[in-house]
Amino acid sequence: ILAVSPAADDRMADAFDRAADDWADAHTHPNVVRVYARGDSPRPWIAVADAPGETLAAVQSRLSPDERRTVAVDVTEALRIARLYNATHLALTPDDVRIVVRDGAVHALVDWWGIERACRVAAGDSPSSPYTAPELLDDPTGGDERTVVYGLGAVTYFALTGHLPVDGPAEAGDIHPASDRSLAVPPAVDDVLSTALSRRPADRYDSVSAFGAAIERALPPVSVDDGESTGGRDDTKSRRLPAPNRRESEGGRDRREGQKREVRDRK
Repeated sequence: ILAVSPAADDRMADAFDRAADDWADAHTHPNVVRVYARGDSPRPWIAVADAPGETLAAVQSRLSPDERRTVAVDVTEALRIARLYNATHLALTPDDVRIVVRDGAVHALVDWWGIERACRVAAGDSPSSPYTAPELLDDPTGGDERTVVYGLGAVTYFALTGHLPVDGPAEAGDIHPASDRSLAVPPAVDDVLSTALSRRPADRYDSVSAFGAAIERALPPVSVDDGESTGGRDDTKSRRLPAPNRRESEGGRDRREGQKREVRDRK
C-alpha cells in the first residue's frame, strides 16, 4: 500500500490522487503493475500488486537482443494505452520498469507511475533524472504527450544499449547513435530515437502511438547473436533470462521502492 505522508499538505494529497488515478486507469493492461484498490481515508492511498522480477536497470545486460526489443515494445504499449485515458507518466526510468518471465518469455511491466515525482513537484521541488525531458527542467509542472515520448525514447535507448542517451544534462548533451552502442541495433533505430529525444518538443513524435509504430518498423525481431564487440559496442550474446522463482522480500519491492512507500513532504 502506497500512501501520502500524514505531514503532506492538500497540494501533495491532490497530486498523489491524480497520479494514482492515472495508474488506476491504465492498470488493466498486462504490461502495467496491477492496482487492487485505492481510497482517501484517512489519507490518499493506493494498493498495488507486488511486482515480481527485477528492474530493467538491474537486468538489462542479461537480456538478449530479442528480449530488449520486447521490453521496448511492452513499455511503449503500456504508455500508449495509458494515453487513451489521458494518463501520463512523466517520471519513467529503467528503475520503474519491471522485467518478468511469463510462459518462458520475458516481458516488461510499468510500475510506480510517477507518484513520488508528482508529490515532490507539488511540494515545490524540481525532481529530475537522466531520462527527464528538457522542458520539465524549466517547468516541472508542465508536460504533455511529447514529454512522455521523450522519457519513453530515453528508456528505450537504455533498454536497447544499456547506456544513457546523452552525456551531461538533457538540455545540453549530444545523443550518441544507439547503433554505435550495440551491434544488435539497426541504424534505422538511430533516426527514431533521435526524433523522440529532440530537445524541442515540437520536433518529437506527437504521440506515443507514432513513436511505437516507428520503433517497431525500425527494429524487427532478431534471433541471432550480436556478434563480436568493437569500438565499445555491446557484445552480449543471446541468452534466456532465468525465470524468477520467488518474490522479493519486504512486500516484493527493492530497497529503493520500499523507501518510497510513504511519500514525504520535501519542503
